[in-house]
Amino acid sequence: MKSMYLELIDSRKEIDQLHDLVKMVWKEYYGPIMGEGKVNRFLETRQSKKQIQEEIATGASTYYFIYNMENQVIGYLAYHFTKEALVIDKLYLIYSVWGRGLSHEIMNYLGVEAAKRGITQSEIFINEENQRGINIFKHYGYEEFTKRRTPMDQGYVLNEVGLKNNFS
Repeated sequence: MKSMYLELIDSRKEIDQLHDLVKMVWKEYYGPIMGEGKVNRFLETRQSKKQIQEEIATGASTYYFIYNMENQVIGYLAYHFTKEALVIDKLYLIYSVWGRGLSHEIMNYLGVEAAKRGITQSEIFINEENQRGINIFKHYGYEEFTKRRTPMDQGYVLNEVGLKNNFS
């Protein structure tokens, strides 16, 4: 049974709405993990409205709102394609919908989108402090293939785990 749908984000109004959601989700989820200072800095840089607008404008990533069947925004998704893989850039759901099987529906959707391009592999990089996110993707058969360290400003280093999976 379908319990969600996606809607493409491309207008300035939608980006404003998306950024409000990004701030809420990040503060709610990453605040306890990373601390308020790091979260705020991340929201000013890598998750800023300007950064999102640039990614959409350049085609670096395609963004979608995730809606429930009552037409309420419950999360967001962003991904792009390489020659070898569909790369999930962002996938966040609000707390109140966790544990309802939505990630399974999203994985199915991504598999269909990849198949349209003849791609069978998916990748995601997840903050290594986000053990819940890592565990969810491992539940879907993703396996660690690399780690990366990305220096940020103010001495912060983003440590991520790269996970990879073949769509089945």
